[in-house]
Amino acid sequence: MTSDFTGRYIDQARRAQATSGAPGFVASARALALQRFEALGFPQRRKNEAWKYTNVLPLVKVDFDDDVAYPTSDPTALERHARGLLWAKALVVTNGRVDRERVDSLKLPAGVRLERLRDAADAHADVLEAALSRFADQETNPFALLNTAAFHDALILRVAKGVALDEPLCVVHFSGSQRDPSIAHPRLLVVCDESSEATVIEAFVGHSEAPCLTNAVSEVFVGANATINHLHVQWEAPQTAHVSTTNAYVRRDGRYRQQLINLGGSLVRNNVRTLLQGENAECTLNGLSMVRGTQHVDNQTSIEHLVPNGNSWQLYKGVVSDQGTLVFNGRIFVEKDAQKTDAKQQNNNLLLNEGTTINSKPQLEIFADDVKCTHGATVGRLDAEGLFYLRARGIGEAEARNMLTHAFASEVIDACGVDDLAELLSETLRGWLNEG
Repeated sequence: MTSDFTGRYIDQARRAQATSGAPGFVASARALALQRFEALGFPQRRKNEAWKYTNVLPLVKVDFDDDVAYPTSDPTALERHARGLLWAKALVVTNGRVDRERVDSLKLPAGVRLERLRDAADAHADVLEAALSRFADQETNPFALLNTAAFHDALILRVAKGVALDEPLCVVHFSGSQRDPSIAHPRLLVVCDESSEATVIEAFVGHSEAPCLTNAVSEVFVGANATINHLHVQWEAPQTAHVSTTNAYVRRDGRYRQQLINLGGSLVRNNVRTLLQGENAECTLNGLSMVRGTQHVDNQTSIEHLVPNGNSWQLYKGVVSDQGTLVFNGRIFVEKDAQKTDAKQQNNNLLLNEGTTINSKPQLEIFADDVKCTHGATVGRLDAEGLFYLRARGIGEAEARNMLTHAFASEVIDACGVDDLAELLSETLRGWLNEG
C-alpha cells in the first residue's frame, strides 16, 4: 500500500517522465524504476539492516517540491556559494537542471563529449540502454530508483578510446531554495572508453533558507586499461539533506579511484558500489567525514571482486564532535572464481568530545580460497603523548588539538590527486577546526 507521502514522489516522477522527451528505451527503464520504487517504498530501520542506523522517514515526509527554481538574477549568487570551485572547466547544475548553454560553452578537447541526456541519448545508446536497464532492474536502493524515475535532466560525459582529459572537469551541483522545501535529482553518467583517462569532480554545494533534499546518482564505466579519478565533495547547506548513489564498473586493467569528502549537510547518506569485472582491475575508495553539531553522516561502501587478480584499497576516516553521528558499513565481496584477489579496508575514527556516536561495521564476504584480504576499524581520541609533546613546546591546547586533528584528516585530502582542490579542502579543514 502506497503511503500519502510516497504518493507525492510518484506523482512528481510521472510528471518528470511525461516531459522528458527521452527515447523509448530510456522511458521504459524509468517506468520500471518507478514501478519498483512504488513496490519498495522508502527504507525503514526496523525492516532494513542496511538502514539500521539512519532514519529517513522524518525527512521524506517533508512536502518537497521538485520544481523550485533558485533565483539567478544576481550574477554573483552562484559564485558566492560555489566554494571557489568555478574553475575553467566547470559546469553548474542548479536544482538538478542542466543549462544547455553552459554545457555548449565548455571547451573540451577532441574526443571528449559532455552532453545532456535529452540531446544525446541516441548517440550513446550503446552504453546508456544497458546502463539504465540494468540499473532499473537490479538496483535495490529506493532513493536510486526514485532518481531514475524522477530526474529532470542528466549529464553524459564520454571520453573516447585513447584520449586523456587534460585537466579536471568539475560539475558543481547547486541546491537551494529561498522559500519552499525543494528536492533535486542530479544524474551523471561517465564513460571512459579503452585506454582513456579523466578526473571528474562532483561538488555538491548550495544555499537555502528552506529544507532541501539532494538525491544524486552517478554511474561510472571504466573501460579496459582506462583510469578515472572521481572526487565527490559534499559541502551543502545546513538545511540540506544529501543522499547519493555511485556505481562504478571496472573492466580489465581498469583503474577507478574515488575520494568522498563530507563537509556539510544535515542528514547525509552515501552509497558507493564498485564492481571489478575484468582481470587486473583496481579500485581505491577513500573517504573523509567531518561531523559536528547534530549532523548525521552514513557511508555505505561495497567492493565486489568478480574475477581473478583484482586489487582494492579502502581508507575511510571520520572526525566527530558535539552530538554528531557517523556510520560506516564497508563490504568487500570476493566471488568464488576471483582467485588472487588482494583487498585491504581500514576505517579510522576520531572522537573530539563526549556525546558523539560512531557505528563502524567493516565486513568481508569471501568465497575464494587463494586471496589476501584484510580489514580493520578504530575509534579513539587524540593521542595524549602527541598533545603533551606539542604542549611542552609552548603550543596552546586548542592549537595542539587542531594540529593533531588536521594531520589525521589530511591523509585523505592530500591523496585527492588535484592540487588546487587539496589546498582548498585543507584551508576549509582549518576553518572547520578553528570554528570548533
